[in-house]
Amino acid sequence: MGLCGTLLACIASGHFQDCAPGPRNPSWGSFGKQAGGILVADSGDTLDLECSGAGVPSFKLFYTKSGENRVRVGRCPFEGGCNRAWFWHTGNSNGNGRPECFARIQWISRDYGNFDDRHPNPWTGVDEPQDDKIDWAETVLDVGTKQTTKTDYKFEKVAGYPIDCPPTTKPEGALIETIVVDPLLGPVTEAFFDEVEIRFQLQPEGVIMGQDTSRQCDFDGDGNCDETDRAFFAGTVGACRGEGGYHPLADGNADGCITTNDSALVFTCGGDCGNDGVVTVDELLTMVNIALSSSQLWTCPAGDADHSGDITINEIIQAVGFALNNCPGY
Repeated sequence: MGLCGTLLACIASGHFQDCAPGPRNPSWGSFGKQAGGILVADSGDTLDLECSGAGVPSFKLFYTKSGENRVRVGRCPFEGGCNRAWFWHTGNSNGNGRPECFARIQWISRDYGNFDDRHPNPWTGVDEPQDDKIDWAETVLDVGTKQTTKTDYKFEKVAGYPIDCPPTTKPEGALIETIVVDPLLGPVTEAFFDEVEIRFQLQPEGVIMGQDTSRQCDFDGDGNCDETDRAFFAGTVGACRGEGGYHPLADGNADGCITTNDSALVFTCGGDCGNDGVVTVDELLTMVNIALSSSQLWTCPAGDADHSGDITINEIIQAVGFALNNCPGY
């Protein structure tokens, strides 16, 4: 199908470091840390992360299409925001440790800051003098169409501010409201992010923003992905963005609709390289080889449970437990 074929893999970016001003050097999932912090695809497109701002700095994710201008495709609009990034790519068939092409990019910031009043809400621009909900600000870029979907999800708030990142208990209740804007990547989107930056700087400086390292499948926030989480996921199947029952974390490929195919992307199990719900002896050996630098991480990204860019002894021990006792929730 050529260089940029079918979407094959989803990668969660990890280890953002703190939000000190300047470029960040995250771990780009199974591709690990990259020179200068920039992940370069075989297509020439790039992703990079920085923390910047005229006053209070904030995380910003940038995408650059080969030969075009660098543009923002995600940012944290909240003081105390809890952030997570994913990207989908079309494979690494030549084994050079780089994605062939980027297919889709997603950023989610949870509003876990210190303030109940928003004058205005930095993401939506709406005055919220008594904000009794938790906002999630999401940006999704479909690289092929250049469509950027910017969404505000408002959840019932069942915990007081400030909230730890990642949270130790689930602070969100039911999803109450969804607001979706769908412009093309380019000047309109850049202007939107400029407005968000202005509103963000109006906030008092409070809790430092950070990275959401909780598991995507842990819908109830108890630290495990189990039958309860699978039952919650089952209840979201068939829902699309903006409809009742939709949940952004259940949409495993971020295409806007939840199907049974999303289950394999959401319910990953440490060491399950084949993503079939079973950890085999061969997969454990693959993890050991990666830990010893005899194999590359992209051969088993599921082994890197904390998205740190490497595989540790603790991750191998956890995978052995899954091999002996089955993956949770399967």
